[in-house]
Amino acid sequence: MAHQVANYRSWDNFKKAFTNHFIPAEVELTSANTMQTYHQDKLPFNEWYQKWSHRSMNLPLLLDLSVATTRGTVLPQRRWIPADEVDVRRYESPVLQLPIFFIDSHGGGGFWLSDILHNRDHNLHNADSEASLGGGTTVHIRINWPGYGDWKRQIQNETHLRKSITLARFMKLVGASVEMFLNQWMASGHVVDTRWGIGMQGITQSHVKIIGAMHVSTHAWMPIIQFTWYVL
Repeated sequence: MAHQVANYRSWDNFKKAFTNHFIPAEVELTSANTMQTYHQDKLPFNEWYQKWSHRSMNLPLLLDLSVATTRGTVLPQRRWIPADEVDVRRYESPVLQLPIFFIDSHGGGGFWLSDILHNRDHNLHNADSEASLGGGTTVHIRINWPGYGDWKRQIQNETHLRKSITLARFMKLVGASVEMFLNQWMASGHVVDTRWGIGMQGITQSHVKIIGAMHVSTHAWMPIIQFTWYVL
């Protein structure tokens, strides 16, 4: 690079490049409104998500996170959706919150479950900021682990006590929920799909990293889980 001739080009080049990348404020507002009010209805989730993601392209917001490809497989979970009309009225959210990612002070994505459970997570970025959970008096952590079906833990949301849930507190709650789920199935010895089997001969707490959580419906969040190896 020392032999490369510096080329700052011209003001016209800069203006053209800036125009190509600049997103006007009114476009951001329109896209945000469209994205937040775009309902899934009867669309298949993958089709709805693709269209929803397209609307996010004009927003300077963190909607996804590229996890390190050398670290292992991200657990494939079916997005939880209300099962009947009663649940639809109770849980279907008109506005989904943005995904919450747990980023360390060095920019790394996620924390090992064992570190979360043993308070080795002090370098969480923005740890004391409020977690945007969408309000309400309860939060449901839902897990759809392949072969184990839908699992839910209900947590009291402390915002009604005028005490907001911080990002650090939310990560603890998600971590504790994943621990409860793993302990429940480890005790049962239940294994359906050996690729995702939980137990001493399969997946344990030491293999799990919590990347973040995704808002899937009113009060409902699903953890984003990654493993230490690739599941083929």
